[in-house]
Amino acid sequence: MRVNDVYQCMRWDGVFRHSKLIVNNCTRVAIICVLFLVAEQGFGQFLPPPIQKKSDPKKITIHSNDNQIIDGSVDPPIQYLNGNVKIFHSNTFMFCDSAIIRGNLLRMYGNVSLLQNDTIRIFADSIFYNGDMLKAFLFNRVYLENGNNKSLFSSYLEYDVQQKIGMYPTNAKLIDGDNTLISKRGKYFLNEKKAVFYNNVEITGKENFRLVTDSISYQTDIEKTNFLAPVYIRSDSSELYSNTGWFDIKNEIGDFYGNAQYRKGNTNALADTISYNGLEKMIHLKSTGLSQYISDTDTAFAKRILYDRSNELFTLIDSSWYHNKNNDVKGNVIFFDKKSDLFKVSGRATIMDGANIIQGDTVNYDKLAKFGKANGHVFWQDTSSKVAVKSDLLEFKGEQNYLLAHNFIGRPMFLSFSDADTLFMKADTLKSKKEITPRVRILSEGEKYALSDDTLNIKYNVKNDSIAFNDHPERFASISDSLLSKVEIFGDTILYPVIDTTVKFYGLHDVRILKSDLQATCDSLVFNQSDSIFILYKQPFVWSDSSQLRGDTISVFIKNGKVDMLDVTSNALALNSTDLQFFNQLSGRKLISLFNNGKMSNMSVFGNAQMVYYLQDNKKAYIGVNTTESSRITFYFENNKIIHTKEYIEPRSKVFPMQKVNHDNLKLKGFIWNDENRPKSKLDL
Repeated sequence: MRVNDVYQCMRWDGVFRHSKLIVNNCTRVAIICVLFLVAEQGFGQFLPPPIQKKSDPKKITIHSNDNQIIDGSVDPPIQYLNGNVKIFHSNTFMFCDSAIIRGNLLRMYGNVSLLQNDTIRIFADSIFYNGDMLKAFLFNRVYLENGNNKSLFSSYLEYDVQQKIGMYPTNAKLIDGDNTLISKRGKYFLNEKKAVFYNNVEITGKENFRLVTDSISYQTDIEKTNFLAPVYIRSDSSELYSNTGWFDIKNEIGDFYGNAQYRKGNTNALADTISYNGLEKMIHLKSTGLSQYISDTDTAFAKRILYDRSNELFTLIDSSWYHNKNNDVKGNVIFFDKKSDLFKVSGRATIMDGANIIQGDTVNYDKLAKFGKANGHVFWQDTSSKVAVKSDLLEFKGEQNYLLAHNFIGRPMFLSFSDADTLFMKADTLKSKKEITPRVRILSEGEKYALSDDTLNIKYNVKNDSIAFNDHPERFASISDSLLSKVEIFGDTILYPVIDTTVKFYGLHDVRILKSDLQATCDSLVFNQSDSIFILYKQPFVWSDSSQLRGDTISVFIKNGKVDMLDVTSNALALNSTDLQFFNQLSGRKLISLFNNGKMSNMSVFGNAQMVYYLQDNKKAYIGVNTTESSRITFYFENNKIIHTKEYIEPRSKVFPMQKVNHDNLKLKGFIWNDENRPKSKLDL
């Protein structure tokens, strides 16, 4: 068969089909042509469509080969090359074992390689190359290299020689250093060092890194990925998911947009956007609504949440709320150091620490030191004792139960809550502190019986049956709080050192109290929180219904939220009036008034007791005035009115007709009706 006949049978149409042919002897032209014909008939399914020529293309140049046959009977002629074939075209070198050239169409077989720019190398079993369009079609065992440690493997690759773009429609694998990427389809832009992969994309890397998506753009020089479809990432024990975003695999940083989710163990984070830095262990959540971070120990909600896992630092911004088993904090911006339990909160903030609640426009709180400062519309509350403080500025130390409240304008307010009523108190300054009072009590016979001999480790000989700590402080100076050692007296009487701890509130300067059943003013005040006792100092006045009390010191006992007893010591004076014209009066060294369900039931005065009492008939008309002196006098009340009196130990009484007495002269020493200073509403405080 002639070569020309074989060539006509091959139906040359500008497209070659895939095959691998090894020709050992170029002189056997007929055998070569027959083999090419068989190859074309067997691989017809790989024929690419006809490609139009560009104008004025550069011609393919043959640099070397071992053997060559030229068929000049056709135009353009066909060149058959065999052995160490080296071809150059458009700044591209191509090597193979054998090749066929017709014009600018080239077909290469066996150990095919394509080289560009000293960095791009492509290997395959065979190539069909169109020099007019500068396109190469590579078949079987395709291997593309682009610089160090960057390799693409596929069974078929379409390569644009001029644009340096490789495209594969079937499965491929890209290896880039420690990362391996597989997908069904993709494009590799070698100039831009970028690859785009589609369909079942998966990237794996070191430390169990795995990325799964459907479409992705990958920057090979910096190992940066851009997600074009929902993505799932696992790195060691961390997991991330989002609709779109980007991730720098090498530096482990990225942004995840749209339904972004993070999980590590039992830790879950949800946000519109999650920014992640794996090397620095930083997570940043951002949402138009609320982002959330939930773990076994922490719950955080805010529009923005920053968490430094290495240093255990939380920063919550805008509509923030943080909660763990010991803290409950709300504010605009919250900074929380978990290692030191340090809170800094700006914007309207709420911190809950055990029974304490602190609110303010700005709050700094070191929980480890139990120290904090709050500024602006401050509200502090102890939910266990049901007391609270409102102020502009508040300093507090938890260990000492220390609190100091000031106002820039106006005065701070103290509140004592109960189911029955609320007590309001204002002063120029409010403060509280914990006070420790040591004392000694006698153990009962039952308690002594329960003690073993080795507990009686400190012995003193004291003649008294009991002893007060303040009387003999030197005897107990060595007794520590932790030991609370037992003390034996004469072997029979055992004294037990006791440490009483109380929290006391102080109102300093111009103190005013408002309660439904009691109102008061004084210069300074102490409130014993454990006993609910208010002690008023320096010109105290107390009002209850139609009665007014004053003295050097007044103690107000509160029980179940209601006034239970009043104790006035030194220069006690009580006034009572129903018409503010005539006043019943009771004075003495000491006065005690008892209450029943918040209403005054009786009032007793002791020591040099004096009484001025106006007598009324059944029609409430005044019929006389009684003056009495005794060692003790008691008024009895019903419905806020005196129903009768009682005098003790040889009382001396006189009764005067209303018209025959100077009522001003009947006023007892210290008489002041101070109703104009009586707080009647919170505005008066």
